[in-house]
Amino acid sequence: MMGATHRLPICCRQSINAIDAVHPLTSTFGVFPPSVVLADASMTITTAAGYDHAATVSLVGTALQNYINSLPLGTPLAWSRLTQVAYDASLSVTSVSAVRLNGDTADIATTHQQVVKAGTVSVA
Repeated sequence: MMGATHRLPICCRQSINAIDAVHPLTSTFGVFPPSVVLADASMTITTAAGYDHAATVSLVGTALQNYINSLPLGTPLAWSRLTQVAYDASLSVTSVSAVRLNGDTADIATTHQQVVKAGTVSVA
């Protein structure tokens, strides 16, 4: 395992060094980076009168990206949660519709070795 560490992310190399320092001499171990599952999200929002729609779209898009990218390893992404994130992003959001996650209206399931990260996020 130690011969291939130069290709691993720094966090994996640090984990290998920490485990290698304490594991029993005759045992073996493996450290593997997570598999990334991309989440493409899209939705349409309605903005309250008197608010800048473009600015609100930007706020919602950033909030969606931040939420998706903050999910820990092994945590699924619930399709219905995207609507809540949009409403929480700004008080000016009055309606959320046409919510899609990877082109569908379904959750993204993960295994304990996968992490969900934001792909293309589109808010209109």
